[in-house]
Amino acid sequence: MFEVAMFRGGAYKHKMLVELVEDLGGYVLEKRKIAQEINLKFAVPFEDWEFIREFVNENLDGTLKTLPLLMCEIAVVSPTISRHHLPHSVCDIAEFLRRHGAYTNVIGLATGRGKVRAGITEDEVRIINEHELAVIVLGNFRTCIEEKIHIFDDVKIQKLFVGAPTEIKADVHYVGKIGRKGHRFNTMAEIQLLKNIIKKSEELIKNLKRELELNPPLYPIFYIMDLIKRDIEDLEYSVAPTPMVPKLNGCRINLPYDHYHEKIENIKVEDYKLADLASITKSYFNDSVLVNLKPAYMVEVT
Repeated sequence: MFEVAMFRGGAYKHKMLVELVEDLGGYVLEKRKIAQEINLKFAVPFEDWEFIREFVNENLDGTLKTLPLLMCEIAVVSPTISRHHLPHSVCDIAEFLRRHGAYTNVIGLATGRGKVRAGITEDEVRIINEHELAVIVLGNFRTCIEEKIHIFDDVKIQKLFVGAPTEIKADVHYVGKIGRKGHRFNTMAEIQLLKNIIKKSEELIKNLKRELELNPPLYPIFYIMDLIKRDIEDLEYSVAPTPMVPKLNGCRINLPYDHYHEKIENIKVEDYKLADLASITKSYFNDSVLVNLKPAYMVEVT
C-alpha cells in the first residue's frame, strides 16, 4: 500500500521531490503552481515514507503532511437541500473534508424531511454507494435522529452520522454537538467539532484500507490512472474540476460513459485489457465512468 501526502511550499527545487517520488515507485497525483508556490500531492510506498520526510526537511522549503482522505470520494448527505437543513453545517463539513484531501459530493434527499415520512429512494442509495464513506448530517432532535437512521440501512458503505445530541441510542458511528446552525463554523470550539468528524472519518477509512489490503488488485490504481491519462487524450479537455477522481480501489472518469467506455475497457495493461482487471460501469450520479479494480485472485491468468 501507499502513503498519500501533500507538499506545500516554494517551487524552487520541487522537481527534485518529483524525481525522487518516481524513482521510489511512487506517483504524482496532482501538481499546482501558483506564482512561486507549489502544491504537490503524491503517493509513495509506506516503507519509503520516512526517507521522503527526511529529504523534504533537509532540502526543501515547505510543509509536508499526510492526507489519509485523499484517495476517498465522500458523500455528504443532507435530509433536504432546503434552508431547513442547508447550507451552513453541510457546506462547512464538506469544505473541511476537502481541505483534508477528500473529494466530496453534497447529496440532498428528495423525501428526507420529517420524522414519520422520511425516506430514501433506490437511486439515492445507488448514488451514495458509489462513494467510500457517507457523512450523514441530521438535525437537532434525538428522537428524530434515532427514527431516521434506519432509512439508511440499504447504504452498504461506511457511514458516519452527525447530529446535535451528544449521544444517541443506536449502534452506529456518530459525532454529536453538530446540528442545524444559522451561521458558519467560526469559533475554536466549532472548528474542533469539524476536526472530530475528520478524526472519525480517517478511522473508518483506515478500516476500509485494511480490508482492501487483504485482497489487493493486481496493479495499483495509480499505475492504472497513468495508463488511462495516456490513452484517453480527451481528459485534457474535460470541463470537470477533476477530470479523473482517484478512489481507494479505482477511479471515477468524468467523461460520458456511452462515448468512452469501450475505449477505456480496451486499454492495454501489460498482458491484459483493463476490462479484465476491473469492472467498468456507468455512474448513477452524473453519467461518468466508474472503474473498480478486481482483487488479484479474480483475474484470469493469461
